[in-house]
Amino acid sequence: MKITDQKLQVFYPEVYDDKERAAVDALRREVERSGGVGPAADRIEKASLAAMLDYARLWNPYDPLYNDPEYAAVTRWGRLPALPCYIFEENISGFPMMDDIGDELGNVFYYANDGGDIELFRPVYDGDVITMKSVKQELRDVTPPEGDTLRQFSLYGEAEMRDADGNLIGKGKGYGRNAMMRILEGYVPTELEQTYEWLDNIPPAWVFPRGSRVDRAKWRKYVRLVYNFNKVYPYALLGAQIVEEVDFPAKNLKLDKAAKQQALIDLMENDKDVYNRQYDEMMASSAEVARMIQAKEEERRRQAEAEAARRRQAELEAQRQAQLQAQQEAAT
Repeated sequence: MKITDQKLQVFYPEVYDDKERAAVDALRREVERSGGVGPAADRIEKASLAAMLDYARLWNPYDPLYNDPEYAAVTRWGRLPALPCYIFEENISGFPMMDDIGDELGNVFYYANDGGDIELFRPVYDGDVITMKSVKQELRDVTPPEGDTLRQFSLYGEAEMRDADGNLIGKGKGYGRNAMMRILEGYVPTELEQTYEWLDNIPPAWVFPRGSRVDRAKWRKYVRLVYNFNKVYPYALLGAQIVEEVDFPAKNLKLDKAAKQQALIDLMENDKDVYNRQYDEMMASSAEVARMIQAKEEERRRQAEAEAARRRQAELEAQRQAQLQAQQEAAT
């Protein structure tokens, strides 16, 4: 089963039915009122040393400036500064997330956080009272004018962070995209199945140092490694989620090792069709690529052997000609 095999609705920008229009308008009003949606909206936070140390241990446990108050006290800062971005959570811009609309705009969803830009003007210290205030929020329907089965939204937000005296501490910008489809006829995938379908459509990406010179064999090996990692890693995360779903109730119910193992097997059994399909597709793809690589390597080997034989024949011919010339010179 593929999502793209279903009969899908075609969307157009800013064209909604009554329920969709009400949902979009409600979200825009909420964004305007609160400066965003969720924890990144307008708010006031107080920095605490304990939380600062927890954040530093999570993201940079090796720098004593952010992890050791005694070390920080003898630096030019005079006390421990918070690791940059600590007070922001994910980002301070608070751009709206479309999942707050629910199922009004589609029944298959995709969310993307495109990151943000953060500018800091001074460190944050223990006890600082920080006010986050939205400056600008945009929610634009960027579905292609000619119509598309994928309804797309562009999300953008700006915010400022000030201390109790009104001094500017930092600025932030956030960028996001949301998209959704609506299946009109046929089976609507579960959330887990939707995850697999989207993973099938996310192209792998890789980074290589600029100016690097890599031979073809190493490059193909590297590209395949990146491709396999991009395809397999999300499934490893889902596997970890399944284990976590078993661990928590198992601990509360005080299940023994055998009972916990059986619960895990039962849970994975429910999703085996999805896992097996993805595993089979990846294995088939990898096997085909391996065959192609093997065939190309064999062809290069034959060409190298033919070239070596040609050179050897040329050397023998050159030796023969040299001998003939030497004999002629000796005869004269």
